[in-house]
Amino acid sequence: YNRLYENLNQKYHHDSEGYVEISMLDFKGQQIIDKTLAIIDEKIASSLDDNYIFSDIIILTRNHKEIIKIATHLTERGIPIISSESLLLKNSMTVTFLLNNLLVLLNESDYISKSRVLEYLISNSILKIESKHRHKFISEYAQKNNFEFEKILNQYGIQYSIINLKRLNIYELTEQLIRLFKLNSRVNLYVTFFLDFIFDFSVKHGNSINQFLNYWRENKDTASIVLPSGINAVEIMTIHKSKGLQFPIVIFPFANWKEDLGKD
Repeated sequence: YNRLYENLNQKYHHDSEGYVEISMLDFKGQQIIDKTLAIIDEKIASSLDDNYIFSDIIILTRNHKEIIKIATHLTERGIPIISSESLLLKNSMTVTFLLNNLLVLLNESDYISKSRVLEYLISNSILKIESKHRHKFISEYAQKNNFEFEKILNQYGIQYSIINLKRLNIYELTEQLIRLFKLNSRVNLYVTFFLDFIFDFSVKHGNSINQFLNYWRENKDTASIVLPSGINAVEIMTIHKSKGLQFPIVIFPFANWKEDLGKD
């Protein structure tokens, strides 16, 4: 190929030099996802330290699935993002946690939802459980009735009261859950838009938890965060849509193509 490149000239847009850094990760499964997201956090933080702003940064991905992972992760950490792809509320672990709480209030025999509530609380250090006791704790207390479930949460300093929660309308109930579990300690756009979704439902359809959950099932594939363009936010898009765009900072995670390109 040398002959092809001998007479090839590239026109410079400017004289200042750029910088490329490649990070290698030797992990598999969920670990590589977690480590990659942590590096994205680091790169955004270091860019801000270097006096760049959020809108100077773009994150490129190969597919929509990766956009969902990154967008959900950054949004739940209070980092403003823009994505041409929809940011569905159902992708948020915090929104899912709130929904699981509603399912527990609706049916105390829903042990799967109880286990998911406990899993979230432990994973986010709201319940301090040693990792070696984690599965036993979840297995035992997910099968308790709501009185026992409330009691264990109270023992860990969470003022959870089934009776008081059931007295509230669904919007106030969700707000109270957010306060009880201190989910409002940082801005979370998924939670904000989820509250808007609940408010819209309550105005049009009433305050039944059961009816709301049915309404959610019917609309969860379209309910999303909507952000205007032109705001100071990190942009996320697929490489297929990025042709011709220029950003001072480009982050390209999940570049492990070898795994899924096939034999060709």
